[in-house]
Amino acid sequence: NRIAPKDGYDFILIDSDHSYEGVKLDWELIQDFAREDTVIMIDDLRDERHWQVKKFWDELQTTKYDFEDFIEDTGILISAGVTLKL
Repeated sequence: NRIAPKDGYDFILIDSDHSYEGVKLDWELIQDFAREDTVIMIDDLRDERHWQVKKFWDELQTTKYDFEDFIEDTGILISAGVTLKL
């Protein structure tokens, strides 16, 4: 609360401990700092090791966009979801 901008953030990234409870807690905590048009990204949706993140994502009742991209030069797979505040 001390360092957050008074009008909230434009973008918030959730990259939690990958448990259902962890991502849910992060989601709840950011609500005080997100506006209606804040873009919220949740990382690791398609990584099977982090299935609990996907479970939380699937249960969110909001407009969601999930994407996956493979950056060939680096071998990095990006899988994340983007949504707006509820």
